[in-house]
Amino acid sequence: MQRLPRLLRASHSAAPLCVAGPSVPRPLPRPRALHVSHAALRPPAPHEPAAHDKAAPPPPPPARSSKVATRHTSAQPQPRSSQNDAAAAAPPPPPDAPPSALRSRNAAASSEGSSSSIRSSAASTKKQTALTPSTSAPSAPTTAEAVQPTIQERIKTLFAQAKFLFKFYLAGLKQLQTNRLRAKEIRAAALTRKEGEEKWSWAEGRVLRTHSADMCKLPLFLAILLILEELLPLVVIYAPGLLPSTCILPSQASKIRVKEELARAGAVLELRKHESDVHAALAVEPAVGAVDEGAALRTLERERLVELAKMHALATWGPAAFLVRRLSSHVAFVKADDAALAKAVERGDMPDAELLVQACSERGLQASGIEQEQMQSNLRRYLGLPPSPLLRALTLYPQPTAASLAPLQAVAAEDADKGVMAKAKDVVHDVVEAEKRREAGKAPEPEEKSKSP
Repeated sequence: MQRLPRLLRASHSAAPLCVAGPSVPRPLPRPRALHVSHAALRPPAPHEPAAHDKAAPPPPPPARSSKVATRHTSAQPQPRSSQNDAAAAAPPPPPDAPPSALRSRNAAASSEGSSSSIRSSAASTKKQTALTPSTSAPSAPTTAEAVQPTIQERIKTLFAQAKFLFKFYLAGLKQLQTNRLRAKEIRAAALTRKEGEEKWSWAEGRVLRTHSADMCKLPLFLAILLILEELLPLVVIYAPGLLPSTCILPSQASKIRVKEELARAGAVLELRKHESDVHAALAVEPAVGAVDEGAALRTLERERLVELAKMHALATWGPAAFLVRRLSSHVAFVKADDAALAKAVERGDMPDAELLVQACSERGLQASGIEQEQMQSNLRRYLGLPPSPLLRALTLYPQPTAASLAPLQAVAAEDADKGVMAKAKDVVHDVVEAEKRREAGKAPEPEEKSKSP
């Protein structure tokens, strides 16, 4: 009984085990700075997920009391990389700094990061604007667009070309009239000469022959000129034999002679493969002293007749009878012309360059790719050989080789590579330039005299 009051006093003086009343809050630990590596802040690649989408924990919410930081971040959103770079660049506070210093540091970092983000976005926008061409400003026209003529200019050009073509061929017709008067004078002078005298010289005979051939071509040429003038360039390309000699330019005539020379060289090669048959048919018998070319030509095959026609720059169309008649007529003309030419050569009246080329081509001699002196020498040797004229050319023509034919083949290949429109444009250009030079009073471009093309 005496112990009970002592126990009560001890329990009253001791600290209570459970105290009723409001609980005292414990202080929260100070938030640690979030350390994020730069690799995690790098923008993700197209095939790579973002670093914060993989396993990055969500950042802790900002403290409610940091009003300055909240104001800066809400005013301008900024990427995480700019904020973290600014936070890393700011000097760390001392270990014993109060929490207010930490909040000021975070706010300054956020402000600096937003400023750097604005500057970087402005710089990228300026660079993109400089690299991207403006769609509003009109682009400068290219050379093709600047040179391309309008429809009105094309019409003017075509009209000017047609005018020059008409003038050129009209001048050719006027030259035909001049040649007609010249031929009339030659025939009138021949009537006044005595019997036994030469009616006209070899050069005058060439004028008469050329004028007669031109007058035969005149009706068809006039029809084309008046009805379909645009077809004249095609006639020059594919049928130059339909044009009078006064309506062909020297440049066009040289191209025609190149084609004839290549055909002549190929014919010589084929004839020499069958030279025994040709000689057997055209050789002169000692008892007779002459040969009937018509009867001799009928014994040859058509292929040999075509090659003989190519060799003398004659047409190759038609059956064998047509070829025989054509070759017989040509041989008769050459025999008569040889007599006049031999007298002219004896007097020293060697034909000029143009007539020399014509004479060699008509006799089956080389007329292109050879010097003028060599052509004169071949012509003298030709006149000294006995008949038949068809065998003289086959004897004197040099053996065609790849080296000798290479220049002619290059010219022919250059012209063959062009299309029909390109060839027609070249013909029109040559005619227009020749007519412009004639109107300006300049002499036409002389053809090369020393060496035929």
